[in-house]
Amino acid sequence: MFGGTGEGRKYFGLILGLIFLALGVIPLLNQFGIIAFSLPTIPQMVLWILGVIGGILLLIDAMKEGQFRQGLMIVSLILALALLVISVIPLLGTFGVISFALPAIGKTIIDVLFAVAGIMLIIGAFAAQM
Repeated sequence: MFGGTGEGRKYFGLILGLIFLALGVIPLLNQFGIIAFSLPTIPQMVLWILGVIGGILLLIDAMKEGQFRQGLMIVSLILALALLVISVIPLLGTFGVISFALPAIGKTIIDVLFAVAGIMLIIGAFAAQM
């Protein structure tokens, strides 16, 4: 499709990583007064779906990185599980599949998680062709 083996995965991971990075870094910079603008309000459902997609992609990266880079594998695995937990549970609760909810998580924590996940997805995109 894009030219070689893993090229589609590379571009998808890179684009998703940049989206996560923007979703995490821009609100953080605004909160600390470094920039004067912020992102428009994004529906929670969109963030949860992006979180599930990002978590699955980070899990795949963790499995691939386990062969070569043990440290990256552990970070990717922890981020993937965190993203999946904070995304899947509210998503399932919305559809009535489960009856419990997560306690309130601070917006800053989610922003930091998204920023770090974006960085790891970008790293994974460039490591995908190796």
